[in-house]
Amino acid sequence: MNRLATLILLVLTLPALSATTSRWKHTTADDFRQGTTHNVVASSLGDLKLSRAIKTLLEQSPDVDAVYALAEAPDKTVYAGTGPKGVILEIKNEKVAPLLTLEDSQQIFSLAVDAKGSLLIGTGGQAGKIFRLEQGSKAPKVIFEHDGVQYIWSMKLLADGTIYAATGPEGQLFEIAPGGESRVVFHCPENNLLSLTGDGKDTLYVGTDPHGLIYKVNRKTGEAFVLYDAGESEITALVLSANGNLYAATGQSEAGEGFGHDDAMPGAGGRPETPIEGPADGGLLQRISVELPDIRPALSGLGTARRPTPAPLFPLGQLVAHEGHDVAKQPVPPKPAEPEIKPPHPQPPAAGHAPAIPDNMPTEGNAIYCIEPSGTTTEILRQPLPILSMIESDGKLLAGTGTEGTILEITPGSDETRTLAKVDAKQVMALLTTASGQVMLGAANAGGISVLTKGLAAEGTFVSAVLDATQISQFGKIQLHGLVPDGTALKVAARSGNLQEPGDDAWSKWSEDVSAAEFVDAKCPSARFFQYRLTLTSTNPGQTPTVEDVEIPYLQPNLAPQIKSITIAVTEKNQSPADADAHQPASQRHQTISWEASDPNADALEFSLYVRQAAKGEWILLKDKLTESTFEWDTRATADGRYEVKVVASDAKANPAGAGRTASRVSDPVLVDNTAPAIGDVKAVVDARSASVSSRIVDRTSTVAGVDFAIDSATDWQAVKAVDNIFDQPEESAVVKLTDLAPGLHQITLRATDAQGNQAFENVTVRIESPAASK
Repeated sequence: MNRLATLILLVLTLPALSATTSRWKHTTADDFRQGTTHNVVASSLGDLKLSRAIKTLLEQSPDVDAVYALAEAPDKTVYAGTGPKGVILEIKNEKVAPLLTLEDSQQIFSLAVDAKGSLLIGTGGQAGKIFRLEQGSKAPKVIFEHDGVQYIWSMKLLADGTIYAATGPEGQLFEIAPGGESRVVFHCPENNLLSLTGDGKDTLYVGTDPHGLIYKVNRKTGEAFVLYDAGESEITALVLSANGNLYAATGQSEAGEGFGHDDAMPGAGGRPETPIEGPADGGLLQRISVELPDIRPALSGLGTARRPTPAPLFPLGQLVAHEGHDVAKQPVPPKPAEPEIKPPHPQPPAAGHAPAIPDNMPTEGNAIYCIEPSGTTTEILRQPLPILSMIESDGKLLAGTGTEGTILEITPGSDETRTLAKVDAKQVMALLTTASGQVMLGAANAGGISVLTKGLAAEGTFVSAVLDATQISQFGKIQLHGLVPDGTALKVAARSGNLQEPGDDAWSKWSEDVSAAEFVDAKCPSARFFQYRLTLTSTNPGQTPTVEDVEIPYLQPNLAPQIKSITIAVTEKNQSPADADAHQPASQRHQTISWEASDPNADALEFSLYVRQAAKGEWILLKDKLTESTFEWDTRATADGRYEVKVVASDAKANPAGAGRTASRVSDPVLVDNTAPAIGDVKAVVDARSASVSSRIVDRTSTVAGVDFAIDSATDWQAVKAVDNIFDQPEESAVVKLTDLAPGLHQITLRATDAQGNQAFENVTVRIESPAASK
């Protein structure tokens, strides 16, 4: 057995290349989901493996857009119920042939086979009906129809021949006796009863839409009880295990709405006809223009449960089909819209057994819930996909999903979830374990029938998505973790190009497939885009190579840093008492320089700051070896004037000597003004109880912003207007006029402020004589 160790990266030191190696790493199911697979699947742990082998029995038919239901007769004949034309298909020895077509192009949503081999057919459309097709006959007979019933979503057949039918859109559960008599067992305040199963005795379980309720119903008394209220809108499948655990799957769509009550009915306002090219032989598999059912797309992607720590290499367990009994419960398809959504029926179920339905809060994705006989409910799976079908086989659950056509295997009681296979049709509507142990799949979009065989595919491929290095880059050695058991092989190839869409003419050819047991050289020319391909093969149907993660290092050319902007703002810094000056305000201004810079290679950057006075002055180093993109510039030691600041970014320390690159940016001019304006030519004139104080204010660097005064106070300031009415020049004049002054000596303080906030003060005293003294 060969084990794949992590390959050693060979780093080439080239002057034109960055020293920092970037990497693409694929290690989760979501990572691998971006690529293209054929007979390869990703597990919930993110491992790539060969899928179960899938044999396609029906790829596309002019009369079949969706296969909604599958059932097996005692003679091992498998029947398929389809839409939109009501075709029943018969599968014998893996050969598919049309058996009959129902009248009025019925959708066939449910099937069952009774002890005599008669086929029971549940339909949907303008009127939901149940037909019985006796063995050997091709003329089905209607055994059930009822006013208000448009859909027979699911059927449960008991050993005594009694049929229970889950219907819509009025939420009724019917009992149909072998003789054809029918009655309503349970009338639910929901629109649709989508899924149905039971214990073969007196208990039935029903899943609903649009509030995602699971009911437990006594078929004899009609008493009903809500077992669970799911956060999702639809319960699409129910499975009752031998130990009494009930498993419920949900199929809520991406928009938070169910498939049942809002989708268009095929042939009645659904999608327009879509031409499909193909052979014109008129046979069953002819590809012609058909009207597709409006099956709403759901959440894309698989769950990405990632292993918390690198797992040790271990022998791979065999992926084989599990022998198990057939389950009478048939999977439930997504359903077309009703012409009218009717309100809940006014007649309630038995008193005390049907609590009021709360408004469910929608949840993310869909789930499988396990409801134990005690009522304890746990979530055993959550996926960002609608779960459309589910069966039990040998103690494990198989779930068919929408959007990506994946088949999941869930082991209850453990965290193990495996993706067994993917089908080309994107929605797995029905699953059936046959008596021979095969798993048969019914699909939609487009309609098809496939068989999931017991063994693994002999060969499969994974082609990664196109990976973008953003620049022409050199690709290093591909690194892998995984396991290659005896009898299996894993090979790797790669290619590169400079167009986003790969093509034979625009990209390099695929490199030769190289065994992954050796060091894997990408062997691709330097380019911007890259792709790798993994080929998994096995000569043992029970063994598969396993790829745990793939890592591709690439070396970009060293690109110059980028400085997008420089901002310089005045900030206040409190002074210490020792620095205080009677002629300065109580704080000292600094200039905060900040800049926005980045490096295309994500290299660490180092910055230098320079200043110069006037546009053509000589640059002077202000500060170097900065690693943060901000700097507090204390301008107290800087002469007043207009300055420019230059920021230089360098990635030299992140690259080999001589390979570093720089970028620079110059700021807009910024004014440094630390000098207060001067107050001069102060004159005071007293007239009786009035005084007038005139002054001239000059600022050498900026403009005068304002003048105010205080009388016998240091806090009560009053603004003064300029002589020319506006402060807008380096030199201004102002006059303070005072009236009604009290007799005595008064101190008048003038305060002048420039545009940078610097302030100057000047004091003048005046004496007001008392009236007696003036005489």
